[in-house]
Amino acid sequence: MSFFSLGNKNQPSQKSAELTIELAKTFAAEMRGIGAPWIKAYMRFEAGDEWCGCKGSYTTEDGTTLLDVFKHKELMRRFQELGPQLREALSHNGKKFCVTLLTIDSEMNYEFLYEYNDTNKWEISKMDGGSGVPEGV
Repeated sequence: MSFFSLGNKNQPSQKSAELTIELAKTFAAEMRGIGAPWIKAYMRFEAGDEWCGCKGSYTTEDGTTLLDVFKHKELMRRFQELGPQLREALSHNGKKFCVTLLTIDSEMNYEFLYEYNDTNKWEISKMDGGSGVPEGV
């Protein structure tokens, strides 16, 4: 689990820590509700100044499944609501992340990764030979 030391100059703000924890809890709750035994789950959030989107997947012993946006509508809505707030809370000197990847395992350990330049980082797809696991993970 990721915890932040608050109050230091280059540390995340209280708001960003709260948003990070809320997003992780939301994703963990959704994954608990899947029912099938899963190993690892991924949620990729991408944003610009005027738009945002997210995509998720999870692995099992049998392979990788993409999260259906219609079956997981509330999860997607929550990420599209809180993701831009996290992006703003973590901005530094006008620089904002363009992609964040939340990874969570079946024991509910989680990690956030942030990318500030490459909007194609950690894409999740099964098209063109993609595995459904974020590229580069």
